[in-house]
Amino acid sequence: MVHERVQAENVDVTILGTELTFRNGRKAKNRFLKAALSEKLSTWDDQDPSKRGIPTQELINIYDKWGNGGYGVILTGNIAVDPVRISIKQAALLRQTTTSNYVMVAIEASAGKVWQYSARRQA
Repeated sequence: MVHERVQAENVDVTILGTELTFRNGRKAKNRFLKAALSEKLSTWDDQDPSKRGIPTQELINIYDKWGNGGYGVILTGNIAVDPVRISIKQAALLRQTTTSNYVMVAIEASAGKVWQYSARRQA
């Protein structure tokens, strides 16, 4: 079944291309936001937690493309902080001893306009 589009009056969308200043003083170059996704492009090993959540080249590449895509704000996918309690297989894992390459690539490509969405460990 195909639904007809709801009729609406034309509106000026140029505001979407204008800079947005947040209350904390940070600025986005426009009002386009790349939403958080579960990319599932990191490593996974059922037996060895130390081999989980390592960003693959595919993940680095996609964040590089998004970072250079002109978004005003980029929200990362779910980033786990515990190698045992991961919500989905192949989620990226942020370890205290390392910096994730794909987050760094996204930050660099978007001039620092990346906000990390990270799951919090449940007590």
